[in-house]
Amino acid sequence: MLVVSWNFGPKVWGDFSIFLVILQLLGSIAKFGLDTTFLKLASETWAKKKYSLLSRLYVSSLTLLILFSLIISLITYFLANYMAIYVFHKPYFETYFRFLSFLVPFFALLGLHSEGLRAISKILLHMLSQQAGLFLCAFLSLGLLYHVKYDLGSLLPFISYAIAVFFCLIIAVSSWLVFSRVELFIFSDLTLELYRYILRFSLPLFISGIASMLMAWTDIIMLGIFLPSSDVGVYSVALRISTLVSIVLIAVNTVAAPKFAEFWALGKADELIFFAKNVTRFVSIISFILFSIVILFGKEVLMFFGNEYTNGLSSLIVLSFGQLINAMAGSVGYILIMTQYQTFHRNVILLGALLNMTLNFVLIPYLGILGAAFSTTLTLVFWNIIFSWKVKQIFGKWIFGF
Repeated sequence: MLVVSWNFGPKVWGDFSIFLVILQLLGSIAKFGLDTTFLKLASETWAKKKYSLLSRLYVSSLTLLILFSLIISLITYFLANYMAIYVFHKPYFETYFRFLSFLVPFFALLGLHSEGLRAISKILLHMLSQQAGLFLCAFLSLGLLYHVKYDLGSLLPFISYAIAVFFCLIIAVSSWLVFSRVELFIFSDLTLELYRYILRFSLPLFISGIASMLMAWTDIIMLGIFLPSSDVGVYSVALRISTLVSIVLIAVNTVAAPKFAEFWALGKADELIFFAKNVTRFVSIISFILFSIVILFGKEVLMFFGNEYTNGLSSLIVLSFGQLINAMAGSVGYILIMTQYQTFHRNVILLGALLNMTLNFVLIPYLGILGAAFSTTLTLVFWNIIFSWKVKQIFGKWIFGF
């Protein structure tokens, strides 16, 4: 983020932010909820040491994901011109969309194998194949390619990120095959019932995932439609800085999600809630400290990216408050997903996404990037109130508080 902002300015960073948003969105559609479904089912299967079933789940999920991702890739390629001109009103985006169409299948495969590593408790490898690893690899490839910047121009960040996706995919696939004990050539053991079983879980999670992505990135997309790319760049920096407030929750969820599935599969509900309460208490303390730092030094942090980014200070404060609420509520969303309440989770996510789109549509024309910040924060608060209430209803206990 810093390197792109410093060397290419808010406009290119804004374009790159939109590129990442659309990649995430198309990747979520291509995965069809199969990555989260595989995380849940593989965690349970691994805990019970059913390695033969794990192999069948993996090959079935992989087959479905390849099929879906190729379909999305083709659709994106042929609609590139239409999306660039008639949706974003930026004809030069056609190049980005065609680039995306080739990247989507690899990005989707990365998501599936990364969640598989998470399911078998290879957390470091999971993190290396997720955002942390992606941006580290993108940073290194950007540095290596920087000497040809004048040939690649503003495409340099996009190409660097694609290289990072390919490199992380190699790590994820090879690590999964080494540590998971799966057998690949078991096609005779695959049944229609198994595919149906997987899709029965993945469909509500797919809808939840798309709605979550829409909520998370509707602000970026709608800002890209209504405002110049430079404003999108300023807002995107504020948004990414605000996520530092809840970064501990994100890190903890990496470990906690498969543990929730394991506790539930083994019938240990009390242990699940005890674990969740301790996690939430720890996350709340650290997140409040980080929130205080962002509030006190927000302007200085934004100036680090450039003087023009200080226009996002108010948005940064509003977004950081939303992330604080999200962190203090704990892992309520993952608890619902991993304990057979994925349909309820989907319904709430859909309501939140609809609320977010409505608020963005109403507020952005009047308040600009601050309107997008209010929309995101209000939706986060809505989600966490409903999720916390449902967890209390299921288990009889709140997971937040001291």
